[in-house]
Amino acid sequence: MKIGVGPYCKKVSRRCYYKHARNYEKAIKITKKRLSKTNSRLVAWLLATEGSVGLMGNKHPTSRRNITITPYIAFWNTDKELVDNFKAIIKNGKKYERKRNEKWSTEYQLRVLGVPYIISVLESIIPFAPSKKFECLCGLVQEFCNLRFNRERYKTPYAKRELQIYKEVRRLNHR
Repeated sequence: MKIGVGPYCKKVSRRCYYKHARNYEKAIKITKKRLSKTNSRLVAWLLATEGSVGLMGNKHPTSRRNITITPYIAFWNTDKELVDNFKAIIKNGKKYERKRNEKWSTEYQLRVLGVPYIISVLESIIPFAPSKKFECLCGLVQEFCNLRFNRERYKTPYAKRELQIYKEVRRLNHR
């Protein structure tokens, strides 16, 4: 790896290289963490029934053509304890609380973002996927994450395969 080449770098500097190297080593440690078999089964079933695995495509604020593709794992439910237990099992994620209507109960949502965290969770749950569609979806998102994670820079343009994966995931998640 060249000095100053990383997702946080605009100029060549040693400080930036070391910062990127520390983050990369931390990310590698995260991807090696796995869930136990029972937790993997539980997470797989909860995500297949009450959650979602996918890729978000957001348009770039300054350019009309460019999009930013972000992998995510989301789990939502009205039971706060269930969402908290799910977060404790995965050991990552940000919890949101939303009340859409006064008559409805509050919805709790857990979102996991970040390629290393998603890789570690998906590697654990793919063998226990309850359906072929869910297994295919998780495999595609994992392939996208591996393609982006193994690049030297995150900010490079998307390859053709990455855009194909994005379209396939959108098609699979469409109801």
